[in-house]
Amino acid sequence: MSAYLPSIPVAKRASLLLGFATVLSIAAFLFRQIHELDIWWQLAIGRDILARHAIPIVDSYSMAGGGRHYHDSHWLFQVAAALVHDAWGMAGLELFVVLIWGMTLWICFRSMDDRVSMPVRLLLLFLAAMAASERFRPRPELATYLMVAVYYYSLRERSFVTLRGKCLIALCQVIWTNTHGLFVLGPFMIICARLSALWEDPAGKSNDQLHLCRLLVLCLFATIVSPYGWGTWRYALLLSAEAGGRGAAVFKSLGELGPTLGPDTVSRPAFWFFAALSLLFLGTVVQAMRGGRVQTNGLFVVAGMALLAISGRRNMVLFVLVAAPFISGQLAVLGWARKAPPAPVTVALAAAVLFWGYLPLSGAYYTSLHPKPTGFGLGATPSYFPYGLPAMLDRVSFRGSIYNCNMLGGFYLYHGYPKRLPLFDGRWEVYDPAALDEIMAAAHDRNLWQRLMRRYDFRGILLHHDAEESRGLLPRLSADPMWRLVYLDYAASFWMRSDQPALPPPVDPALVVSRPDRPVGYYDRTCLDRFLYLTNASASRIDNLNRLLALGVEREFVLELLGGAYLDAADFAKAEAVFTEILRQNPRNARAMVNLAAACGNRGNLAKAEGYLNAALRQEPDNVAARGNLTALRQLNLSAR
Repeated sequence: MSAYLPSIPVAKRASLLLGFATVLSIAAFLFRQIHELDIWWQLAIGRDILARHAIPIVDSYSMAGGGRHYHDSHWLFQVAAALVHDAWGMAGLELFVVLIWGMTLWICFRSMDDRVSMPVRLLLLFLAAMAASERFRPRPELATYLMVAVYYYSLRERSFVTLRGKCLIALCQVIWTNTHGLFVLGPFMIICARLSALWEDPAGKSNDQLHLCRLLVLCLFATIVSPYGWGTWRYALLLSAEAGGRGAAVFKSLGELGPTLGPDTVSRPAFWFFAALSLLFLGTVVQAMRGGRVQTNGLFVVAGMALLAISGRRNMVLFVLVAAPFISGQLAVLGWARKAPPAPVTVALAAAVLFWGYLPLSGAYYTSLHPKPTGFGLGATPSYFPYGLPAMLDRVSFRGSIYNCNMLGGFYLYHGYPKRLPLFDGRWEVYDPAALDEIMAAAHDRNLWQRLMRRYDFRGILLHHDAEESRGLLPRLSADPMWRLVYLDYAASFWMRSDQPALPPPVDPALVVSRPDRPVGYYDRTCLDRFLYLTNASASRIDNLNRLLALGVEREFVLELLGGAYLDAADFAKAEAVFTEILRQNPRNARAMVNLAAACGNRGNLAKAEGYLNAALRQEPDNVAARGNLTALRQLNLSAR
């Protein structure tokens, strides 16, 4: 090896290092513990299809959708996922995701112009992969991302001019049609390619236009090669309407369907990689237009995907998979980036790429940059799901109807079907939009809740601590003798009607906090903290937060939670000590100042409380809590005089 390395030029060695760093960094993001909510109902339905040898047409998987027409556009993905899962479990399913995304990114890289230097192509690949990293999930959309890369490669390489090439694309279209509702992007990309061909050759002298027309007809026919025939297009239009905000209200709350330029999207690292590729695309096109050297092959495809990317956060991936290879081609046309950058620059890029890949390995990416109940590794996350619940329900032979939060409908279906069905799950297009809105709003509306109770006669309630429904229901359930808490872990709670036979004994939250059934981490205890806060279990909450503090993660945030818990428990001396410690570490924390003022005020030290409120307003003049508390404090001082 030592004799071989000196024969490799320095620039080549630097490129190899960058390639190694790029692969490792992408793998660090791909090998992520599964925390996908929808995968549970996907697996349950796939398993049912394999057992019955039939694709569902009527919904039999939920109470709210029972008997309604069900267009299962994901059936092929569900079958493949169920087969992989039955053979190798969740670890195998994750490797399946890695395989599909590996193929997608490899085809994206192969689509790049090889006249551009290797370091530049690797950098473009890295930007595309990181912009897509939020979608490294076991979902049917995997097929869409793979097919977008395949179609772009085929259109760029003009493989469609042969009969074999057309047949391969048509076969891909059949697979796409039966796997994901965005299969319509296949014909869309061909139409965009046809526009590019018209721009290049308005007179129609090239054979490409004829071949593209034939390919389009073939792919349109392939879109109806499905158990649902022309119904595939009706379903695609339904998905478009829902994503556009004309469906149930729940669609407006989905982060993945949120605006691309919205504050939530912009706060995510993936957006900035998307933005970098967007700027590179615009910059190269504008520069090429000035010199009349715009690369028309693929231009309309990328422009079309850019329009889709602007329409919603989830669609950013569609753009980056075609933008990265297009940018490389445009750079080649401009004569730029053909020569590799200096070796020190390439090595510096490799170091930056390796550092970024280290973040998910260390856990920092998931706790700070992108908080999620997951981490680097294989299989499903040990957090986020109530793994002990199915055994408990089997033990007491529970069969009644339940109200479940949206987050756990699929989990309940997977572990209970066909004996136990959820009220609803993530297949929102199955349900009547008005009924779905009612179910989602019932947790916060007593009248709607009573209406659902009369309709379904709930015998159990399943709530995830992180679910929006928990905020409305948990305070009521904990004070209602009609319901008993019979299951609790760091992810979820299950409540049963107290008038049922074989009712399990009540659960003591203190025992869950002090004696967890497995090692728990930062997300587990912060998730449980929400339950303890909403059920007013102050003593258990303080114990849980002290144990969370001992983990040493996000210390200032945890101290704020602990100080708030002491305030809620009326232990003002300890609250004052905690908030004083926060200010010792961060003297500019205005929230700590406001809470410290509350602790001091309740201990009778009004002058000290006023001082902290004034200090908070100096830090944040628009702090509403500080201003309101200061006004109330001054009125109290006046009345005391």
